[in-house]
Amino acid sequence: MRINHESSPASCAIPAEEQGSTDKREGMFYLNDRFDSLTTEGITVDAAVRALNDANRSLQALSAITQILHANQVAKDCCEPHLGGNLVGGLLMAAQLIANNMENEIDQLGERAQRRREKSHE
Repeated sequence: MRINHESSPASCAIPAEEQGSTDKREGMFYLNDRFDSLTTEGITVDAAVRALNDANRSLQALSAITQILHANQVAKDCCEPHLGGNLVGGLLMAAQLIANNMENEIDQLGERAQRRREKSHE
């Protein structure tokens, strides 16, 4: 599954009647559609718990990074000592890597669950 990050927010809007559909829209797959077609036979509890724990830790890390960046911007606006550009850039890169890793892990969970489901129907 690939998500088109280049699209504008307006192009990502899905009418309510189309939500939950698993078809391909405008060259993009929507992450929430990935799990709509799965049942308990396709996903294991262990895999789901592992992904949820990783998602929780990732969100905590992203929250900490954004709090630091927000406090830094406030300090900068108030002419107080603030982080250098290289540190801000590093924190932004870390946030991006955390988000990308979590997206990949959830994507892999969906792919494994889909394969497991298809295999059980053979």
